[in-house]
Amino acid sequence: MRKRRNVLYATSALLCFSAAHAEDHAELREAMGDFSGESTRCYIYYSVTSNCIRKQDSALAEKTDAAAQRCLRQSFETGKTAGLSQKAMMARTELDLKEMSADIDNDCINIAVLLNKHAAFCEDFLERSGERLQSIIDHAGGH
Repeated sequence: MRKRRNVLYATSALLCFSAAHAEDHAELREAMGDFSGESTRCYIYYSVTSNCIRKQDSALAEKTDAAAQRCLRQSFETGKTAGLSQKAMMARTELDLKEMSADIDNDCINIAVLLNKHAAFCEDFLERSGERLQSIIDHAGGH
């Protein structure tokens, strides 16, 4: 809950920051869009992983589902703040799903490909998303 509050706080701070520093607005919107994209990528990673492990370990699948939902909320909250349309965010989600499904040849037996490619990044991203978002805002304010 604390981490979600941090993301919401940082998103609110972005709105205030954007109004106060219009010249940095485009750079900040782009950075927020990138953050939203990273959240989307991790949402898909956790969703696919959860689906693949559900029969073997339902408790782990539930935890993975929770991580996926958190990433999804972050993706849409920051995407909306960046000015992305819902249609654009859904399209990005679909593209990431197609890419990851292709990476595992549409077969969960190949889930190691996704683990190798996304696990470390997404675990770190989820753990430090509030700090990461604040860093984006701070960096944009430094220009």
